[in-house]
Amino acid sequence: MFDGVHSGHRFVIEFLEKKAAEKALSPAVFTFSNHPLTVVKPEVAPKLLTTASEKERLLRLSGIEFVHTEEFTSEIRRLNSREYIRLLRDRYNVKTIALGFNNHIGCDIETDFNGYCKIGTEEDVEIIMAPQFVNGVTPVSSTSIRKHLSSGDIEEANEILGYSYNLSGKVISGKHLGRTIGFPTANIEPESQFKLIPANGVYVCTASLNSSQAYPAMVNIGHRPTVDRPDAPATIEAHLIGYDGDLYGDELTISFIRHLRSEIRFNNIGELKTQLEADKHNVLKELSNIFKSDV
Repeated sequence: MFDGVHSGHRFVIEFLEKKAAEKALSPAVFTFSNHPLTVVKPEVAPKLLTTASEKERLLRLSGIEFVHTEEFTSEIRRLNSREYIRLLRDRYNVKTIALGFNNHIGCDIETDFNGYCKIGTEEDVEIIMAPQFVNGVTPVSSTSIRKHLSSGDIEEANEILGYSYNLSGKVISGKHLGRTIGFPTANIEPESQFKLIPANGVYVCTASLNSSQAYPAMVNIGHRPTVDRPDAPATIEAHLIGYDGDLYGDELTISFIRHLRSEIRFNNIGELKTQLEADKHNVLKELSNIFKSDV
């Protein structure tokens, strides 16, 4: 899946690129647009760290020349390891397949690495295995990153990812309440319904408009308990510090730096505004090495 293209994935990619250079071949990644569990066991399918377009961009930034993305279907699910290797050979002219240390190919998961090598020899495809990536005591996996994000532990998630977790979406119309107290917010509709949204709370972020200029941002994810009813749907709202303009319809990408605080229900709007001023101060202080502003 390469979901997240995290530090463990990039370790395998570097191994692949090294081997490709030795063999005068082009490095390529074959991946899926949807998680296989959406077909195998939909009720437990996880939210994704990266959409298909985000994943392709990260893979190319990692130096991969060819990225082949395909939907995981019931037909692909039924392929055994030999059929899968043949598919890669015949459709993409694959000469060598590099596996992660715990990677499996095809539905016959009882086949081990030696079995894959035997099939590969018979199908004229070399099978090699990348060494296991070790990062201290921190488990490096998409699953562990999802757990950290779902609990609001942004810094730990970013450490495993090797970059700041991103969320992109279109700015849609909201209730305009923030503007009345001096903190206008952009209400973000995520690019994909399958994208993982971090835990409710207030975050230190940076925000980029249409993939261009970046601003320091304070982002609230949740139900806005001070101004909305308890059963109101959760929203993602970003206040871009220093930006003055109309954002509706624009594409906004927010990068999560740190969890600032939990959502709080204040007694009145005045208390909320006081807290927002403190949040703004803390965001600018946190990002002072990136954005030169008085705090």
